[in-house]
Amino acid sequence: MRSLVAFCLPGTQQMVQLILSSNEDDIYELVFDSLKQSIRSIASVKAVRQQIHDLLVLRSDYSLYITTFEGVDMDIDIEIQSNTTLSSPTDISMCSYEGMSITPTAVKPRIVAIKDCVVSNVTFELESGESIRASLNLMPSDPLVGSMKVVLASNLKHDHFPKIWRHFLQLWNRKRYTCLPDVQFDCLAEAILANWGMGWLSTEKPLVGAPSSPWTDMLQSSQHFRLQDDSIFASITPPTPSPPLLPVFRELSKSEQNSLHVLLSALHILGEELRLINVTEHESLLRLSTLTVRLAQTIRPGFFDLLKRTYPGSSSGWRTGEILGLSGFG
Repeated sequence: MRSLVAFCLPGTQQMVQLILSSNEDDIYELVFDSLKQSIRSIASVKAVRQQIHDLLVLRSDYSLYITTFEGVDMDIDIEIQSNTTLSSPTDISMCSYEGMSITPTAVKPRIVAIKDCVVSNVTFELESGESIRASLNLMPSDPLVGSMKVVLASNLKHDHFPKIWRHFLQLWNRKRYTCLPDVQFDCLAEAILANWGMGWLSTEKPLVGAPSSPWTDMLQSSQHFRLQDDSIFASITPPTPSPPLLPVFRELSKSEQNSLHVLLSALHILGEELRLINVTEHESLLRLSTLTVRLAQTIRPGFFDLLKRTYPGSSSGWRTGEILGLSGFG
């Protein structure tokens, strides 16, 4: 067992961090980890992980961040609607992430202290003496996304998982933290593939920019509308339309390919569990299969052929594109 213990010293605006660990003999040891300056207030909050508390920190410049995933810091931004009457306390249902507000118009009062933390809810004391109550619950509600999160955390290297989950939170924030399972899954699938320079075909809408052809242009023309019932066209078989192009932005290094092989195997095992054990999760299995098929298409062509036969609807309308240029996220 290993836990982070933190103490805030408001008088000197310092934060002392200690590591609490236990050995096989259940002997606990508390050792010094670090001393951070310019810290006003801290709180333990369930924000990003279901079973583990994260550290919410208020800096001296009145900005907030959450320390999670083995010391990764994620900036957050609390904003209040301009028509909100600040009595003590005021409830705010959600916070924004990475400086992206989810409120249409906002004022920006200074937060000077964090207090009364209960699970994901905290009270922020403002410079004016008023208080607001906010929820910092940034955990997706879709069970499939939750299971995939466990797979990612358990099988990926330390540097991959925090980047993917940070990107997922950014994408999910743009969807206003919707509870729709398809949207949450699309956000995570897009974040996973972007980490390795690949694009995602959303389940919400078709891929923008799919190439057209003279045949499809003709089918959409006014002449086709006028003549479509003419008997001369009855024997003409239209060509099979080209499936949309899924972008591949860059070549993968050997290390990246190895990481994808590990991830593909882990996600496939999750899919087999849904298929053979949790038979009621058929819809989740179909969503997950679109991602495993996409990964296999890139790195394991033989396995891709097997998955296409197992999930024939998961790759219909797909084709892998040529490398389009460097992209992804840092």
